[in-house]
Amino acid sequence: MNHTFRQHRVLIQRLEHLREHDSRSLATTLRATLGRDLTDLCSGLNALRQQLGHASPCSSLLADLDATAEHAQQELRRLLHVIQPPSVEDLGLIPALERCVADFTDRAGTVANVQFTSRMPTLSQAKQAMLYVALQESLANVARHARARRVDVWLAADPCNVQLKVCDDGVGMKPADCTKPGTLGLFGLNEKLASLGGSLRVTGSRGEGTLVDVSLPVAQAARLEAHPWGDVPYTFTEAGGGAMGVAQGA
Repeated sequence: MNHTFRQHRVLIQRLEHLREHDSRSLATTLRATLGRDLTDLCSGLNALRQQLGHASPCSSLLADLDATAEHAQQELRRLLHVIQPPSVEDLGLIPALERCVADFTDRAGTVANVQFTSRMPTLSQAKQAMLYVALQESLANVARHARARRVDVWLAADPCNVQLKVCDDGVGMKPADCTKPGTLGLFGLNEKLASLGGSLRVTGSRGEGTLVDVSLPVAQAARLEAHPWGDVPYTFTEAGGGAMGVAQGA
């Protein structure tokens, strides 16, 4: 039984590694090909407009082509962001988590109430990235299965542990559901957390929502660093045009 479990864990780790590798490869290819071609197209249209002049009978057509090319570039940027979102190393842990929640709300149209601790222990890059992946997978599960109207996200810490909780008001799921087809992300998340000494706990019941509780140990008792926003709750709500409205609570 233990041998089978170890084989299963190795398989999950390989699948996750392949998925991450394929995402990076696809993003690189899209930037090098489609991204370059769209940039060349926009430059060519601009040069053609300057040659023909604004009084040209083709001005209206060129304006339409410009708008189409610009829309294609925006869609490519959005797609690249989904395939390979900005890393924690690029943004920092708290801004990356906030961006993750904002992107989820923008795509799913679900209100997200967020409260992050004002004091965080110093974490390794691997553990910061793990918290980001945990939030990303939890919100993806909400979007795919929960049919929720609201999600609450908490990040709390003490000198020894960091805890991330994602709670939705959707249809609910049980811990056993994590091993069903279509939930590879949560099962793989459990394996990744275990490799860093962390844990994943899923609680819920049908019709009463789901709580995903992630815990990661700090390597050693750490000094807590203040977050500039403090323990202030705020809400991400969907706004038009892909922008995010943030309603900050008292």
